[in-house]
Amino acid sequence: MSRSRLFLIAVAAVACCGVVGPVGSAFAAPEFEAGNYPATIKGENTTAYTFMTNFGTFTCSAGSSTGAMTGNSNQLALTPSLVNCTGALGLPAVFVAGGCEERHTLFSGPPAYGSWSVTPPGCIGLQLSFPAIPGCTVTIPPQPGLSKIDYVMDEGPPVSITSQSTISGVKYVISSGCGSASGTFSNGVEKVKQRLKAWFGGVRTFFRIKP
Repeated sequence: MSRSRLFLIAVAAVACCGVVGPVGSAFAAPEFEAGNYPATIKGENTTAYTFMTNFGTFTCSAGSSTGAMTGNSNQLALTPSLVNCTGALGLPAVFVAGGCEERHTLFSGPPAYGSWSVTPPGCIGLQLSFPAIPGCTVTIPPQPGLSKIDYVMDEGPPVSITSQSTISGVKYVISSGCGSASGTFSNGVEKVKQRLKAWFGGVRTFFRIKP
């Protein structure tokens, strides 16, 4: 059989069945992977959370998040919790998740990076309010993926993940109770660094990004 004939057969096989072996594996999407399932994922903020808006910058000195995984996935949904928050004019602020989750979606690396979303579509939104100003709230409504989140795997044992979020173009709503600052905007910037760990049956297990 001629070389040209063999080449044509090889091309047809790739078109039919896809690229296999080491070349094909290069296109595999990275995934979050825990040592055992079902796994509980817990995040702890290692820097202050900040959210910059037209109504000033909100800062929360401490925070955490929780989620669950039943298998490897390129997505991770976490319910956030923020405490010791201040907002405009340094006034104390209160955070509630409003039935929402922050969803991480991984993209190809290395280095690994991902996008940030607020889900599900029907949730109230992530809310920051001022006890001293009744009716004044800043709400981050459900919205699709924005960039970006950088990830680094920490040394174990067991291995964990550090995420560094710098999310630009965040949509938010300032309520009418906040006065002339009220309105809907898409220029918010959210920043936070968090360490993510996995637990199985109350025992730490590894949590990593599988290439």
